[in-house]
Amino acid sequence: YDDSLGDTNREPDEEPFFEEDDSEPEAFEFYDQYGRRIVASDGSGVCPRDDRLRRCGYGLYYGPDHPYNISMPLLGPCQTVPRAELRAVLHCFRVADIPTLVLCDCLFVVKGVLDVLKGKKITRLDHQDLWKQIVSIVHNKGIDFFGIRKVTAHVTQSQIDSGVITQFESIMNEGVDALAKSAAYANSVDSILCAKAFRRGWVTKYIQFMMVKILEQWIISMKNIDEGL
Repeated sequence: YDDSLGDTNREPDEEPFFEEDDSEPEAFEFYDQYGRRIVASDGSGVCPRDDRLRRCGYGLYYGPDHPYNISMPLLGPCQTVPRAELRAVLHCFRVADIPTLVLCDCLFVVKGVLDVLKGKKITRLDHQDLWKQIVSIVHNKGIDFFGIRKVTAHVTQSQIDSGVITQFESIMNEGVDALAKSAAYANSVDSILCAKAFRRGWVTKYIQFMMVKILEQWIISMKNIDEGL
């Protein structure tokens, strides 16, 4: 996507620079070469494989000790990580008071936002209640106000050295990952209930496995009887 602020997916030509935020002591925020404030977004979930127990949260990371940093639980009955990822970007767009570039590790969200910025329809995407709000915000603030870039999550130092992700992007991603995980755990179901649910699931699987083995042995014994006849 190419706009007057450049390609939002293109790697920066130079390292981002930071400015001290006077609103709080020892708080810094970062800007790219086009003067856009850089924000990292992320969503996380606890018990991601169990629809009953899964609880999610999301975060935004502007920089160390920045007052805009958030760690929020995902509200509502739909508790999925993609929705949490999208909710983080929606919050960022809502509070953005200057041109903003979002660093996001969720391809679903990045592709969807880029389509919105290009004026494409996104009615095919899940979580239309959130997408409609993003479309409205972009329409009111302008497509040049926002940018988004996909970053790789949970990288190793060797990947950073090889250029998969920059050191700065890795630091930003680690910062927001901690905020999102903290929100998800704060929103999680009581640990005792989770333990009971896991035990019940394990017992159920063990009984099913045992019954399958018994059935297999019965089939073999019946074949032996037929052959004996």
